[in-house]
Amino acid sequence: MKYTKWLFLLIIPILLMSSCKEENNDILSIEGTWKLNNVSGGLAGINIDYNDGDVNWIFTPTTQKLEVQNNIETDGPEQIYSMFDTGIYDYNIVNENDLEQLYIDGVNVGTITYDENEMNIDQGIAVDGLLMNFIK
Repeated sequence: MKYTKWLFLLIIPILLMSSCKEENNDILSIEGTWKLNNVSGGLAGINIDYNDGDVNWIFTPTTQKLEVQNNIETDGPEQIYSMFDTGIYDYNIVNENDLEQLYIDGVNVGTITYDENEMNIDQGIAVDGLLMNFIK
């Protein structure tokens, strides 16, 4: 009987410790400055690289505001495909069919994926949409 009691007391803590899952409290955030790096795709098959500082998107999740700093001064393809002029826009991210969709001023601009250093906005590149690549 003593053996069973000791065995029971030994097994319970082991079971309790093994059932605990490690939680990751590092919630990935879109917050901060993202620099437009490249836009590719489309029917014409464009592939435009941007210089550091040409176009910055600054996300502020607490206010759901996006500040765009567009420093491109030409009317060429770089300006056209940079998407937004300098200004402040409302944004939100909505989960639709297990994909995060980025809405800017109420318009769906594409599926957004990001990690701590890179963000992509896919407007349907598989069907002649654009893929926008940003880096932090």
